[in-house]
Amino acid sequence: IIENQSLEAASWKLSKGILEIVVRKKNYRVVPVLIKNTRGSPLNDVEVTFNGQKVFTSTTDKDGIVNLPLALDEKIEGINQFAINGYQANNITPSDRKYIITADKIAITLTNSEQQKNSKPQSLDQDYFRNFDLKNLDSIQSLTVFYSIFKNFEMEELSKEDIKRIDAKFESLVGELEDAVSKRSAVTVMNNISDTTYLQDDIQNLQKQARLESDLLVQQRKEFEDKIAIVNAKLEQGFDNLNKEQRAELLNDINQLEQLLIANESQFYKNQSSYQQIINSLREQFFDFEELEGKLSGSEAERLREKELFRKRILAILAVVLLFTILIVLLIYFSLRLKKQKKDLALANIEVQNMNDNLETIVHDRTRLLEQTFAELDTVLYRASHDLRAPVCSIAGLCNIATITSFEPNEVIDRMVLTNNDMDKLLKKLSIISEIHQPGNFSKVDLSS
Repeated sequence: IIENQSLEAASWKLSKGILEIVVRKKNYRVVPVLIKNTRGSPLNDVEVTFNGQKVFTSTTDKDGIVNLPLALDEKIEGINQFAINGYQANNITPSDRKYIITADKIAITLTNSEQQKNSKPQSLDQDYFRNFDLKNLDSIQSLTVFYSIFKNFEMEELSKEDIKRIDAKFESLVGELEDAVSKRSAVTVMNNISDTTYLQDDIQNLQKQARLESDLLVQQRKEFEDKIAIVNAKLEQGFDNLNKEQRAELLNDINQLEQLLIANESQFYKNQSSYQQIINSLREQFFDFEELEGKLSGSEAERLREKELFRKRILAILAVVLLFTILIVLLIYFSLRLKKQKKDLALANIEVQNMNDNLETIVHDRTRLLEQTFAELDTVLYRASHDLRAPVCSIAGLCNIATITSFEPNEVIDRMVLTNNDMDKLLKKLSIISEIHQPGNFSKVDLSS
């Protein structure tokens, strides 16, 4: 199904598992028309003829709808454009993208002459049919009259020549009936070809028309030969009774007949030549179309090959792009990692620099403290040396005094003991100062055990 309603399928071809459909733009639009009677019931299987830009004849479906193919610029102007077989179209109204036609059934009424004509065979005396003169056989123009005359006829009493004439007349009437049916069929076949029909159906209809024309030619030739034989028989019987003027008139008629036959033959060959040219043109167009289909198949195969190649190229490009993307991601990752390491190194350098600065400050402070401590130690040692020197000098002096004086020894000893105590205090102070500046080894002691 083609979703685009403005297109239709022109032809199709299945080749190498590929279905190719050639579409063409519609030059018509389909308008549904509902045919119903005055009671509102749809009229199905009714022949409808539409007289528009082209005459279109179709039959309604089971729902009473007939689809009219109209040109794109064509409109339904009125009810007078419609002819419904056996019905009289009264009015037409548009409704929901379709048209509704109300029609009345036509009541058939015969005129007086027709009634007399139809009733004449019934009102004829049966003796007329029974005593029918076979000389008036050519006056019979229909199978109905033929049957009315010969249904009660005593065929056994007729001669073989009369029976042969009756059979020939019957075959002639049947041939005329078949000829009329063939002509109506030929007209119907030709009416089925229009701009809205499919090409394959048109070719089949043309084939049907050609077969019908061939059958008609054979039949007409046979009838013409039969009529010529009758004319020859009549001429053989009554030619001697004709006068000079009648013979000249008859010869003139025969010459005109000959001219007509020659003209018909020329027209026939002209038509044959024209038909042959048309067929050759159609054949060339068909082969051109096949060549076009071959080119389309080749172009489709080339398009598929290019599509496959394009797909492979796209996959290769995607693979390369993916590879470059991974490389770019890795580069970005390592770059960020290097930047982070650089930043960490910078922070570490700053921290080391700060530590170096702090160490320099600490070293400077410690050096200054050591210098102060050494200065204080020098002062203390200097004082301690004087303080130690004083008791030593005192003891030395007391020893000298003891040797040169006559004091009691106890007093000198007391002085020496006192001096010795002073020295001992001084040494304890020095020991305490030494312990303060030289911290000892401490360890934890578990008091709970």
